[in-house]
Amino acid sequence: MKLNRFGKNHQSWKGGKVKVKCKQCEKEFHINPSVIKIGGGKFCSRKCQGLGKITSLKISCNVCGRLFYIKKSRFKNAKYCSVQCLSKFNNKQVKRICKICGKEFSVTLSHSLNGEGIYCSKKCMGKAFYKKQKIICKTCRKTFYLKPSAVKTNSGKFCSRKCSQISHTGKGSFLYGKKDENSLNWKGGITPINIQIRQSLKYKQWRKSVFERDKYTCKKCGQIGRNLHAHHIKKFSVIINDIKQKYPLLSLVDIAEQYPNMWNIKNGVTLCDKCHKLIHRRINDIH
Repeated sequence: MKLNRFGKNHQSWKGGKVKVKCKQCEKEFHINPSVIKIGGGKFCSRKCQGLGKITSLKISCNVCGRLFYIKKSRFKNAKYCSVQCLSKFNNKQVKRICKICGKEFSVTLSHSLNGEGIYCSKKCMGKAFYKKQKIICKTCRKTFYLKPSAVKTNSGKFCSRKCSQISHTGKGSFLYGKKDENSLNWKGGITPINIQIRQSLKYKQWRKSVFERDKYTCKKCGQIGRNLHAHHIKKFSVIINDIKQKYPLLSLVDIAEQYPNMWNIKNGVTLCDKCHKLIHRRINDIH
């Protein structure tokens, strides 16, 4: 009589399968001792075997809390399990209070964590970076703000161009009627005489009259507008010398304002910047 000998009844039985734990998920499973001898039997499935070969770490998502695996090289930056969780985090709104105006405003959580979202607008951010000083306009006495760098350079005395023009030329000027030592800009009379005459209101009126007569057109090349000059046909220096010879004892600036040849429109001609330089170059070559 033949007997069917299987398992423990078999003559070559050596104990059967061994119970081991998976190195990845720690689940218990059975494996043959012969597989363990050749270096196998470490993982319960191919999935765990694949995860075990990757040097990965198990972390939880900051948004949904789900566990996921990530490489060690990306451990510092990996905080979200998917793109959807990342977008949810970026779009989350957080309330903040502006440091300048105290206004409450909303900002995304990602911006707040990066150190942004301190100011409610660009205007408030500008005020924070550029702490401006309070200045009083010398013409209209209106208060306005100016950068400290502009105050150091002694600029920013007026709140607008209009106030600046009134201050230097008009009757509303705080300098109007104040001449010589009484003027705020007096520096001991160091300004040359020709500059004093050229900066006078009468000289500006003469220059404008020459331009209007020539219709703001260069008489040499025909250029209209842009960098025009009122050129003296009889040299400006020659006229000044004539005044000095005729009136040696009187103030040159005061006499120049009343001297008719100085303000004769026929002695002026409109030239562009290029033609004006060429004429003066030829005059200097001749002399």
